[in-house]
Amino acid sequence: MERPAAKPGPRLVYEGFQPERWFMNNHSRNHRHASFAVEAIGQAMLWTAPYEVVALVGAFVTGLGCALVFPALGSAYLLTALIERPKRLVYLSSGMHHHVDANLDDILWKERRWNGSSAYAESKLHDAMLAFAAARRWTGVLSNALEPGWVPTKMGGPGAPDDLGKAHITQAWLAVSDNPEAQVTGKYFYHLKRMKPNPQAYDVALQDRLAAICAEISGVTLPT
Repeated sequence: MERPAAKPGPRLVYEGFQPERWFMNNHSRNHRHASFAVEAIGQAMLWTAPYEVVALVGAFVTGLGCALVFPALGSAYLLTALIERPKRLVYLSSGMHHHVDANLDDILWKERRWNGSSAYAESKLHDAMLAFAAARRWTGVLSNALEPGWVPTKMGGPGAPDDLGKAHITQAWLAVSDNPEAQVTGKYFYHLKRMKPNPQAYDVALQDRLAAICAEISGVTLPT
């Protein structure tokens, strides 16, 4: 099974404490909006950083805001819902998504015993579901998802079998390539090749339910 690839920004997890769970259980929607604002500030710092130190601070602020909203899915959903509709959308999933269910009845892990690996994998399934929901709802937008492979990063570990040099190529290819193979929508990729995702990712009823749950949590509705 693929281990999680590195994400920009740190996750705040110390001594078994998961702040996203604590935050969702104890704070109001307004606080969640504030946390998204923190993440947005971090993203702005990353994209406009004139120096490396500013980018590092931006990565930290991004991770802080993301940890306080809801795991990996939160930023993907909110940015999709709030940005000006682009020509292409590329969502980063993971090979781990193949081995889990969507579990939308307990997306915030209030009923189940917390398992970080499973939560990560579920959020990556949700990311693929969101990609295909956008592809279905937004004609004229090329929306796809991919997995970069289990690569030897600090998070993936030195024994990861995949090629770090290939991890980013599919993202860039889907974002800008004129190759007809990249000018598709509602597809899932691994190293420039189409791959079958978890079948639940293509379930329209699950996609719509996920969007409704994210809208309820965040207070932001995904445009149609």
